[in-house]
Amino acid sequence: MGRRVTVGIFPGGVGQLSIDQNTVSTVDPNASLTLTANGTGTIIAQQSTSINGDLTIANQGDLRLSEQTANGVNYVALQAAATMATNYTITLPSAVAIAANSVLQSNTNGETSWDVPKTFTYSTVATSFDAVAYGGYFVNTTSAGLTATLPSSPTVGDTIRFFDVAKTFDTNTFTVGRNGQLIQGDAADMTVTSESAAFELVYSGATFGWRIFSI
Repeated sequence: MGRRVTVGIFPGGVGQLSIDQNTVSTVDPNASLTLTANGTGTIIAQQSTSINGDLTIANQGDLRLSEQTANGVNYVALQAAATMATNYTITLPSAVAIAANSVLQSNTNGETSWDVPKTFTYSTVATSFDAVAYGGYFVNTTSAGLTATLPSSPTVGDTIRFFDVAKTFDTNTFTVGRNGQLIQGDAADMTVTSESAAFELVYSGATFGWRIFSI
């Protein structure tokens, strides 16, 4: 039967442990405390465990997060690279993402944040409309020409796509209204008369405005 020690020095001599109720510490200054299970045994903490300091998992060992079962058979593991050029720290965001489909991104300091990827929303239009950033428009000018009015206060990098879905821009003109911004550096609306035209406009800033990128 094991011996229960609640207060005192154990076992004595070099490498002594100080046991004080629920606290176990080394007596020697700056000495390490090693817990080792024999063979294939594991060291198990039965309740919630707090670590006041760094936790080092050596030799490319895993930090394993087990499923909610009695034995935790399946798990998700976090692991360092086999060879690393230097130490680095990944800092998680201070709060959860505020939008669905957010992704975790990092700056060069390893500080992460949530971001919603820019994805295009597509629609078919047959009358004049207000275009929005990351809108993709299948423009139908079969019946008459029409105008797409660009955003009045775009942000650098905003992108809009247009397609001559009915192949009728040469018959009925498609006009892109600049709405106060430059297009290709010019203070003029853009008219498109090429059949089957398909292009992107990307906003470069106030100096040069919207720039054409063919697709």
